Order: sequence, then structure tokens, then C-alpha cells
Amino acid sequence: MTVFFHHVGDGNAQRDFPRTIGTKAGAVSFSRYQLGELLPLIEEPGHSELELFLSTATSDDFQIWGIPSGGAALFRRVKPGDYWMLLDTPAGGGGFQYIGKVDLALSGVQEKLSKHLWTESRFPLIFLMHGQMIDMPWGSFLDYFGYRSSWDPRGLAFGLAKERLRSTPTPDDASYVRYVTSTFGMSH
Repeated sequence: MTVFFHHVGDGNAQRDFPRTIGTKAGAVSFSRYQLGELLPLIEEPGHSELELFLSTATSDDFQIWGIPSGGAALFRRVKPGDYWMLLDTPAGGGGFQYIGKVDLALSGVQEKLSKHLWTESRFPLIFLMHGQMIDMPWGSFLDYFGYRSSWDPRGLAFGLAKERLRSTPTPDDASYVRYVTSTFGMSH
């Protein structure tokens, strides 16, 4: 398991989170039926993957996220069971707003689905997750892992370095996820 974190940017977060992730009021939920309605927009091999996933999925509540095609190398590392954290802004008052467990990373470039979900095709590397809204200040993340307060992720996504995890009270990805959800999770 790997925990990834993605600096989305405040404007994109305000625009896109309510559509496919959620708001402070709670996570958005795409049901199996709603995902099935998206099938015509999904290119192969992602279409077949989603059909197979939906036939065996045990949950009915999913969130959807996508990243630009420039993140293809990172996207290839994303596997079911990994976690994805979304940061609105590292500027004053900003922080992580969501943490979700990856259920499926769709193969292929999904420009039609991206355009349908976010009104533009620039986020075609798409995955399904189930998770929760959190309220984790950026400064808390920096302090926890010993990053400099001036560090700015500049719209990028990263896998959480195992070396950084080992130097914390939560020395592995699973214990870190438990810490985040229990400390910063928002009740609905």
C-alpha cells in the first residue's frame, strides 16, 4: 500500500470536489447505477475493467478523481488498496480535504469521461475510490513529516516516502491512514 497526496489547487478544488469528491458536508457518492451510466463515456480497456469491477464490487459508494496525462508515470504506480489524499491549497488556512482508498484505476486515457465530469478533458487518468472528507491543515502535514514550512507541491502529486513514514509515530502507510482518519476525519 502507498499513500499518495495531490495538490489540486484552491480553484480546482472549489470547482471539482463538489462534483466528484465532496464538500465539508460529506463525500459525494456515485452508486453502482450511476457508474454504469458512465460506461458509454469510457474508452477500452477501461470500459471492460469498470464492468468487471461493478459486477464484483462490495460497496455502492464511490468517489471519482482524475489527474492530467503528464502524471502517467505516477498513475501507473496507483493500485487498488492505495490511498489518495487531496490538498486544496498550501496557502494560509488550506489543507487536505479528502482521503480515499483506491478501488480501481481505469486503464487508458479517458478524455470523454474527464470532460463529462469536470467540463474539460485534461484529467483523463481516472480512478475510483471510497473515502471520507477530512480537515487536515497543511502545516500539520509538514510538521508531522519534517518538511520545511516553505515547501510548495506546486500542483503535483507524490507518493508518501517510506523513509519519512518510518521516522514518525505511524511508521507505515496503514497506521498513517488510521491516524489521519481518526484525527482529522469529519463526522457527517
